[in-house]
Amino acid sequence: MKALETLFLCVILVCLIAILTPAIESPGKFASAMHSLQTGQTTQQAAGPYAVQGPPTLSAQLIDQLLCKYGNPATCGTGADLYNLGVQYGIDPVYPLAFFWNESNFGRAGAAVATRNLGNLRSSPLEAFESGGYACFYDWQTGYKAWYELIDGPMYVKAGLTTVDQIIPRYAPSADSNSPDHYIAVVESAVRLWRTGKATVP
Repeated sequence: MKALETLFLCVILVCLIAILTPAIESPGKFASAMHSLQTGQTTQQAAGPYAVQGPPTLSAQLIDQLLCKYGNPATCGTGADLYNLGVQYGIDPVYPLAFFWNESNFGRAGAAVATRNLGNLRSSPLEAFESGGYACFYDWQTGYKAWYELIDGPMYVKAGLTTVDQIIPRYAPSADSNSPDHYIAVVESAVRLWRTGKATVP
């Protein structure tokens, strides 16, 4: 009987370690994990429908249709790149696509026309150079990768900021003349629309 009790306790301990180890990287993640244990919810359930982490909720073909129809002509044909990077980083590619739309209409407006910078990042380890206060990339695919690395990194996902309404106030703060509420509304509207499979823009 003692052996069974010991085995049971060991199984419980292993499960707790598996749940809490990723969370203790930051206080935010730890608190989220503890809340999940108390309520019985998973992190994805607690985060709601606009958590950026997860499998793709739209196809590479739909991404390409949108880029070819509404975007900078040079982005046409790069849908598979945006999709595959999402799979690689564990981030649903519907989100960078929505950021891309809000920032520059898929590279048709603003600095992104020249910088090939999906999210108008100010700097990136992957940049070729900087111009006008923005990171510049030699191709769109590298610009996509830079966005994924930023969101997946210590400023956002690894700091416990995993939902649109958590990420955008830091990503596009009002102190920089942005409207986080408007940005959130546009992104969430685009996500809802594209998840229906429609090749149109909000």
